[in-house]
Amino acid sequence: MSLALVHSLIEQTVAELQRFLAVIETERQALVSGKIDQLPVIAEKKSALATRLATLESQRENALHEAGFAAGREGVVAWLAANAPSSDPAIPALWQQFITLAAEAKRENETNGKLIGAQMQQNQQA
Repeated sequence: MSLALVHSLIEQTVAELQRFLAVIETERQALVSGKIDQLPVIAEKKSALATRLATLESQRENALHEAGFAAGREGVVAWLAANAPSSDPAIPALWQQFITLAAEAKRENETNGKLIGAQMQQNQQA
């Protein structure tokens, strides 16, 4: 697996995570301001981004497998330890950015889910 391929896949994933976070923020603003009519369009955007993120993950997993590394974080960390420090020191920092953004996206998406649940409960009670 080439450094260029890994670098490109991680870069693309970071960019998609940033877009995903922006859509989550738009969703939060719609929820807080009561503009629930915007939610279906936002949900479509989130779904498309989630699909794109899954595709990028699959490509990364396949590349790791072909290079003889395990799947998931462990595989990337092992691959980075074997390849990136001497060849491209920017890749580990990019991978850390990916980890940070992924955790933030999960946390923010869960928060929005709770807001949606609370709004649904209010609607049912009304």
